[in-house]
Amino acid sequence: MPLHGRALVIVEEGRLKDAISRANAIDALDQLSGDVAQYLVLRVAGWLEQSAYELARARCRRHVSGPVLSFSLSHLERTTNPWCEQLVILVGRFDAGWQSTLDAFLAGERKDAINSLMGLRTRIAHGEASTARTSVARVAGYYQSCSEVVELLCDLLDPPVPQEYVAVPA
Repeated sequence: MPLHGRALVIVEEGRLKDAISRANAIDALDQLSGDVAQYLVLRVAGWLEQSAYELARARCRRHVSGPVLSFSLSHLERTTNPWCEQLVILVGRFDAGWQSTLDAFLAGERKDAINSLMGLRTRIAHGEASTARTSVARVAGYYQSCSEVVELLCDLLDPPVPQEYVAVPA
C-alpha cells in the first residue's frame, strides 16, 4: 500500500537526513563539498515542496470524495516553488486561521532561511550554479527551518487520528 500524507513526509525526511549526514562526512576543504551543498539545496527544497503538496492532498483525501476530490487534487498536481508566500497562500485556501498561524510561525529566521533556500534552488535550476554558493552546514540549517515548517504543516493538514478513533482488531 503506497504511503500518503504524514507517513510519506516522514519517510522522505529520513532519506533527506541520511543524505545530509553523508554530506557532512565530506571534508569541508574538498572542492566537491560545494557541489554536494548545491545538490542538497535541490533535495531540501524539493522535500519541502513535495511535503507541502502531499499534505494538502492528504487533507483533501481525508475530507472530500467524488468529483470534489478530483477537482481538489487536480489543483494540487502542479506544484510551485514553496517560497513562504506560496506556503501561506496554500494553507490559507484551507483555513484563514491556519494561514495566520503559518504566517506568524514563518516570521523571522524561518522565512529568511526558506526564501534563501528557494533563491538558491532557482539559481541552480536555471544554470546559475556559480552564483549559488553555499555550504553543507548552511543547507543543514535551512533543512532545520524547513523541518519545523513541515511539522506544523503536518499538524494543520494531516493531523494524526486520535487513538479513540482507531479501530482495534478483536
